[in-house]
Amino acid sequence: MDSNKQSSATKPSIGAVFQTGMNATFISSISNALIYSAAKLFTFPEGALTPMGVPITVAPVIFNTMLGGIGAMVGFFVLSQFLPRPTANRVMWGIAVVVIVGMSTIPFQIENAPISQIIFLEIMHLVAALIPVYWLTSH
Repeated sequence: MDSNKQSSATKPSIGAVFQTGMNATFISSISNALIYSAAKLFTFPEGALTPMGVPITVAPVIFNTMLGGIGAMVGFFVLSQFLPRPTANRVMWGIAVVVIVGMSTIPFQIENAPISQIIFLEIMHLVAALIPVYWLTSH
């Protein structure tokens, strides 16, 4: 097999990464909106604030989930253009682990947050990170 053909076959097009990334971002955003709705019914105290002092509502949950998914999509596209696909996948998972560990500290910064709220926020962080990364690296 021609080495140029093999090299180009492992690099996904921007359209393919965009479609996969947006599908994953949509699914993770809807999933987090549903998780937030369930959490709001059972655990989130009225007037719960983020560490920045902003109320936790469904709009920032969706926005931040989408922002993370778009960031993953752009990051994966760049990685996949410079690295062989298996290496790009491994690097993407490595970056995801670092981001997830970094995000895991955020819910603990909310003053007087009940543990159930922290658990739901941690679950939403995992959903926001893992769905896009899984879809991007497996499709």
